[in-house]
Amino acid sequence: MKILLLKNVEKLGKQGDVKDVSLGYFKNFLMIKKLARLAGKQDVLQVQENEIKKEKQLETAVLETEALAKKLKGCEIVIKLKAGEKGQLFESVDEEKIKKQLFSQEKNLNTEKVKVILDEHIKKTGQYPVNLDLGHNIKTEIQVIVKAIEEKKVKTKD
Repeated sequence: MKILLLKNVEKLGKQGDVKDVSLGYFKNFLMIKKLARLAGKQDVLQVQENEIKKEKQLETAVLETEALAKKLKGCEIVIKLKAGEKGQLFESVDEEKIKKQLFSQEKNLNTEKVKVILDEHIKKTGQYPVNLDLGHNIKTEIQVIVKAIEEKKVKTKD
């Protein structure tokens, strides 16, 4: 028998799902606990329409993410920090710093979707390839250029 779940039921489904269950399971458990009701034809049609909408939204999201990956591929971001004479940074570059700089450069990015993947924090000046996980199993690579801040020397009179 087809039922409409009114609440999430572990090992059965989520609220709004239409499922096939036995009459006994429905009467003795789901109906008593008000977890489900009998599903009418309209309920089944509504669930099918919702599934089609979700699939279209997912397709759109994947296409947008692929376009973003193409846009970001090979993108270079520059991070300037204080460094010693041999290029040793006084503070390391972590995922958050890269993300912050990337989003200040690319204004229309959604920060929640993008995950910066670093094996270890960057501790020296130079150019580094950094992978980004954009969601929907789509990844791309950008270049992070870490430069030392040039401190202006003040001339003093002797």
